[in-house]
Amino acid sequence: MLKNFKGFLGPIGDDLPSLIPIIFGLTIFFASFTFSLNKFNEVNSLIDEKLEILKVSRGLRLNGYVSSHENFQELCESIQGTSIKFKAGLVDFSSLRKDSAQSVIRSRDFSFIQNEDKTNRFICLKEGLLEEEEIPDTARISNLVYPIALERNSVVVPVHLVVVAWK
Repeated sequence: MLKNFKGFLGPIGDDLPSLIPIIFGLTIFFASFTFSLNKFNEVNSLIDEKLEILKVSRGLRLNGYVSSHENFQELCESIQGTSIKFKAGLVDFSSLRKDSAQSVIRSRDFSFIQNEDKTNRFICLKEGLLEEEEIPDTARISNLVYPIALERNSVVVPVHLVVVAWK
């Protein structure tokens, strides 16, 4: 006597219609979990970058008063060891546009102040970075602008501390 096996697909074949939605659901779950984890890591890296920029600016700004070029260089040497590239320095109060704090400033948009004898400029660079080095167009640029008091020839003048950082 022959048995009728018509429609029998085997032990897994009978459960195939119920396995497809489970596999589809797991795929959607892991895809959304991976997407969320990538977004979380991206935001964390942005926050870390902002913290590094604040570390640089806090080291240079310290108390908001720069007494001499030597004093500025001491402040600059105290902040070395950051992971981001930066150019920071003192800029004449009138050389920046009024909306520069809200827009992206590139280092070619302004010139740094020179000291009294015109031999050095008030500029601080990341170790290994050249002053003439341009910021790549593909770089993610962040900038901070702070008011600073600079003593020049026994007179205190207002200037901007400009920090341009990129990664």
